[in-house]
Amino acid sequence: MNDRQDPGAFRLAEQAVAYADWHHQQNNLQAARDFLELANKAVPGRCGILRALGSLNYQVGDWPRSQAVLTELVELSSEDSEVLSLHAAACLKAGDEAAFETSIKRAIDLDPDNVEAGRLLAGFLMQHKAYLPAARLYYGLLRRLPSDIPALLSLGKCLYHGGDPETAAAVYERVQQMDPTNDIAAEALKLIMPRSRPCGDGEADIRPDTSVHIPQGGGDRVSQASSSEPAKPADSINHWLARADSAYSEGDLVRAASSLRQATFLAPEDAQLWASLGSIEYLRENYPDARLAFQEAVRLHPDNPTFHLQLAQTCLKEQRVEDFETALSQVLRLDPNNEPALMLLGDLNFENGRVADAARIFHRILQNNAASINALLRLGKCFYQTEDFESARLCYEQVLHYESANSVALEAMDMIRAQECNAAVG
Repeated sequence: MNDRQDPGAFRLAEQAVAYADWHHQQNNLQAARDFLELANKAVPGRCGILRALGSLNYQVGDWPRSQAVLTELVELSSEDSEVLSLHAAACLKAGDEAAFETSIKRAIDLDPDNVEAGRLLAGFLMQHKAYLPAARLYYGLLRRLPSDIPALLSLGKCLYHGGDPETAAAVYERVQQMDPTNDIAAEALKLIMPRSRPCGDGEADIRPDTSVHIPQGGGDRVSQASSSEPAKPADSINHWLARADSAYSEGDLVRAASSLRQATFLAPEDAQLWASLGSIEYLRENYPDARLAFQEAVRLHPDNPTFHLQLAQTCLKEQRVEDFETALSQVLRLDPNNEPALMLLGDLNFENGRVADAARIFHRILQNNAASINALLRLGKCFYQTEDFESARLCYEQVLHYESANSVALEAMDMIRAQECNAAVG
């Protein structure tokens, strides 16, 4: 509807949206949805209203209505990966798997780094017992979010049911290191350990028998995992890269690392190859070998900030403080606005009680990328920690502007409202 032709409808929609926002703040989702429905009828085809309405229907459990609203939004925003992800989630809940597959594929095609789209597809594949493709997606998520416990737990399940209990056990052990009280990981290990590690703790089963150092006499140290391969193809780097890719797709990180190591023997001056090896060893929590691989990548390509960042993250895991600080300073020297590096630095400041310094860093990130959800969430947490609830609210409202169903922001808003109510009562 044209706003100029019907200003009354436009004013009605504005008022309805305001009432919807108020009811949403009071956690009255049904009333908020009703007012958004009114706004949508008054001025149909508004992307912001459709997105909020679709998300609210999703939250209250009206999946078919959520799908219908978001289908209309997709027609208006067919190139928006986040919108397609929301639509896919609603389709899946509504039981329309064909529509889900169409939207999720399009979302990932538009943005291969869309975390929520990857998570949705991985969960869908796991439910359909396509464990190895699901595991590959979870590995991709964990490359970007290495501390994501839900992804780790799902990866462990995929690996176990996909026939690799040893690596599954290593994943669950990693969860326990991060969260010693995690009952799911503990129960999974009780199930796995007797089967996968009958002769002790099995540590040797998940460690390679070769070093990441470049051998001086050529690549003649082939790991036991690759000894069954024909001799002739081993002279080709493409053979080992294909083997590594296959192993990675199947969730076999031990074989993937071994194959990449063989490739480095054949191409010792390939910095990206060393970085790939370091990434695999990092995922396996074999941090000493990961650090050596990243150091070699840095030596070969000293002007690549990503390699320095990977080295810094690995040194941090090993608590090599000086090496960490050196590597991180190199990242920021090469790329002063490197968002992952600044995020890492901000997190460290926050964890060590330097909340004001952390807030300044997260604010710096937002000056360069105002839509950084991670920076907004972290800055909101800084403000909440210092009891600046109004500033925290603004951060979380901005997150919800970009992602109306963001669970962290929604939970934080509830906490802020609780604090304000307590203050009012007091």
